[in-house]
Amino acid sequence: MTRDERIIELYESGLSISQIARLGTASQPTISKVLKKNNINIRKGNGQKKNLPIDEINRLYNEGSSTYEIAALFHCSDETIRKLIKKIRSHAENNRRRPPEVIAKISESCKLKWQDAEYRSKVECATNNPDYKQAISDAAKANYKNTIGAWIKTDKAKKIISEQVKSRWRDKSYRDKQKPHYNWRAKTASDQSRSVLSGGEKREEWIGKIKEANAGRITSNPQPSMQQLQLYYLLDANNISFYREGPDTRISDFYVVDCIIDEQHQMERPLIVEVQGEYWHSLPHVKIKDRQKATYISRHTNYDLLYLDEIDFKNFNLIREKLRIYGLHIDNRHISLSDIIIKEIKEKEARLFYETFHYSSSVRKGAHTFGAFVDETLIAAISYTPPIRMQVAKMLAAEIQEVREISRLARASHIICDNLLSWFISKTIKLTPKFVKIIVSYSDPAYGHSGGVYRASNFVEHGKTASSYHYEDQDGKIWHKKTIWDRSKKFKMKESEYAFKHGMIKVIEPPKSRWVFRR
Repeated sequence: MTRDERIIELYESGLSISQIARLGTASQPTISKVLKKNNINIRKGNGQKKNLPIDEINRLYNEGSSTYEIAALFHCSDETIRKLIKKIRSHAENNRRRPPEVIAKISESCKLKWQDAEYRSKVECATNNPDYKQAISDAAKANYKNTIGAWIKTDKAKKIISEQVKSRWRDKSYRDKQKPHYNWRAKTASDQSRSVLSGGEKREEWIGKIKEANAGRITSNPQPSMQQLQLYYLLDANNISFYREGPDTRISDFYVVDCIIDEQHQMERPLIVEVQGEYWHSLPHVKIKDRQKATYISRHTNYDLLYLDEIDFKNFNLIREKLRIYGLHIDNRHISLSDIIIKEIKEKEARLFYETFHYSSSVRKGAHTFGAFVDETLIAAISYTPPIRMQVAKMLAAEIQEVREISRLARASHIICDNLLSWFISKTIKLTPKFVKIIVSYSDPAYGHSGGVYRASNFVEHGKTASSYHYEDQDGKIWHKKTIWDRSKKFKMKESEYAFKHGMIKVIEPPKSRWVFRR
C-alpha cells in the first residue's frame, strides 16, 4: 500500500486531516494535496461552525485569562481564540485611529499592488527563500516554547487537558473514529514487534523481564520511615503477625505497600496499612499515586485498607482504636517486676521507643540509655545525659561531670505493672558510673506529671524552672514546642503559621518542678 492510498483509506474511515497528520504519515498540507489530487471531497470540520460569545471572550481576556484557558472553556483551539481577540483588538484600534475613507484607500492600494506581476514575483521569491523559512520556523518554535509550551507544563493545564481527554473518550462516536487508527497501527507493526506481542515463549519472556525489573525497582533495599518502624514495633510488641515492606508486601507488579497484617483476631479480611508522611503525601503528584493505589486495592485485591497519618503516631490510643475498627485488638498486658530484664540499649532503638511513647518524641545525643525488656520486647526506657546548662551543676555545688539528668523516661502505654517506673529508676541509677554523684530530673505539670515517680525513688524537690509553652490541637492533644518548630522548618514556614494552619493554640505552661537525687 502506497502512502497516498493509506492516507485516502484513513480519511475515508473517519479520521480528520489533523488526526492523520499526528500518526506521522505526512504533514497536513501534504494530506490535503493528496486528497484534492484524488478528487476526494474534504470535510469541513463537523459541519457546524461555533458561534463563540465574542463579548464574553473579550471580557475574560481583559480580566487576565490566557488564550489557552479560554479555549479550554469554550472547547476550541487556542489559535481560534487568539485570532478572534486579535480581530477584536484590530477592529477597535482601526475604528479609533482610521476613518472609513482611509481604510478604503489602504484596501485599494493593496489590491493594486497584488495586481502587479512583478510585486507578486518579489513576494514569492522572498517567502520561498530557505533562510526566510528557517527564520519563520525558529520564531514559531520560540513562540511555542514561551507560550503554550510553558503553560502546558503547569498543573492547571494538565488538569484541563485531562478533563478534555476524558470527555472525548466518553463519546461513543469519538471512540468509534479511533478504532481504524488502532487497527492500522496493529497492521503496520514491525515483524519483530508482532512476534513479541502475538504470544508464545518470546512474549512470556518479555513480560517476565518487565516484572523482574519492576520487582527489583520497588523492593530492593526498602528504607522504612520512622513511623513505619513505630508501627512494626507496636505489632511486634503485641504478638501480631504481619509482613514488613518488601517482597512479601508486593500486591502487584507495580505496587508495594508498607505493611500487610494477616487475618487474625476478629478480622474479616487481611489488612493493608499505609503510613502517610505529612510532607511527602501532601504533594499533588503523590496524592494522585495514592488514589491510584487505593483504587487498585479496592477493585483487584481482597484486602482492607487503613491509612495511618504521621500525626496519629503521637497518640498510641488513636492507633489502637483505628486497628480495632478492622477487628484487630491490642489489649493491655499485665506483667510483674520479676519478669523484667534491664540492659543497655543503643540510641537508635531508644529513639524509636521514645518516638512512640514519649510526648517530646526525641532523645538527646550522647545519652546513656537503659531498657527494660520482657520476652525480648522493650517496655520502658530511660536516658541519662550530662546537663545542658552548667548553671545546674553550680546551683547544686558540684562539678559538671558529677551531675547527670534524666533527659527521657517512658513506658509502653499497653503495659500494666505496679511501681514500674520508680523501680526502673532505682535499678538504673546503680548502673551509672561511680563518679556520678547527683541525678537531676524534671516533672512537667502541663503533661499531668506531679513528680510522684521521683518522690517514690527518693528524689527531693529542689525548686522550679522558668515557665515555657506548648501547643494543643483541636482534639486536645498536646504537642511539644520543639516538634512544631521542627515541622514548621520542614515546610519552610514560621512556627506560628504552622500552628495556625493545623488549628493549634499556644498554651503557656506552669513552671516545671526540679527533682534531685544524691548518692
